Amino acid sequence: MRLPLVVGTLTASLLASSLAQPAIAAQACTVTSTGLVPLNDLGIGTCSGFQGGLYSGGSNVRPIGHEVGGVCEAQQVIPPGTALPKKSLKRD
Repeated sequence: MRLPLVVGTLTASLLASSLAQPAIAAQACTVTSTGLVPLNDLGIGTCSGFQGGLYSGGSNVRPIGHEVGGVCEAQQVIPPGTALPKKSLKRD
């Protein structure tokens, strides 16, 4: 199998490129702002034609439908090593 060779070559390549540029990375640490507004701070403003906010209407508050749906999904998770409920073993 050739996968270890490819992974080893890729790892060596990434390591070499990161060691070759330490001065550039150190200089970039002085830049503290890009001048761009974060998506969650944009609110109803737009960027590249898209409205800001994490949810529709520029809102950063999770809609109740998302909250309820997430809780319902989470309640169906069965941790590893837990016995399955008997009703799930029945065949239709």
